[in-house]
Amino acid sequence: FTRNAQGEWSTGTELIAEGGGELQRFGAAVALGPATIVIGGPGSYAPFSDATGPQSTLTPEAPRGLAWVFCDTGEGWSQTQLLRAPGGDRGDLFGQRIHQADGLLSVSSGGRPTGGDRQGATFLYEESGSGWFLTQEVTDPSPTPGPLFGAVATHEDGKLFVSGVFDARAGIDAGCVQVFHVGS
Repeated sequence: FTRNAQGEWSTGTELIAEGGGELQRFGAAVALGPATIVIGGPGSYAPFSDATGPQSTLTPEAPRGLAWVFCDTGEGWSQTQLLRAPGGDRGDLFGQRIHQADGLLSVSSGGRPTGGDRQGATFLYEESGSGWFLTQEVTDPSPTPGPLFGAVATHEDGKLFVSGVFDARAGIDAGCVQVFHVGS
C-alpha cells in the first residue's frame, strides 16, 4: 500500500514468492529495511538433497521453510535472493520470524533439530553489496527438551534476543529469553 499526502492508503505492488505453492505460509514474517523487504514462509517445502540424491517432491509433513528477499528497484519490487537453512531438515520452520536492522538479518527456525531434539536455532546474516550472507547459527547454550528456541528473535545495539517459549528451566513450558552479544 502507498499513503498519499492526505493520509489515504491505496493498493500498491503485490509480492508473491517465485515458485510459490500451497501451504508455504509466505508472509508469516515480514522485515523491512531501507529499500529491502524479507518475507518468511516457514511452511515452504524447499527442495533438498540427501544420500539418495535431489528431492523435489516432499510430503505435507516435510516443510523446511524459506525466506525471500525483495529489493526496491525504483520501478517496483524484485525478488533478489532466496534464503534457506543450511542442511535444512523437515519441520525446521525456517522463516517463522525475521528481524532486519543495521545490516544484520536474524531468521528464526524454531523447529531446527539441534542436539537430537527440535531445540530450534536463529540464523544471522550480514548484508553485503550483493545480498545477505550467513554468518552464524545461534543455538541454546544450555538446552532443555523442546524449548522452541528461536521462535522469536530480534536484535538491537549489538545484542540478539532469542526466545525459547517452551523452555523448562523455570518450570514446565515457563519460557526463557536468551541475550547474546553480536560480533563478540
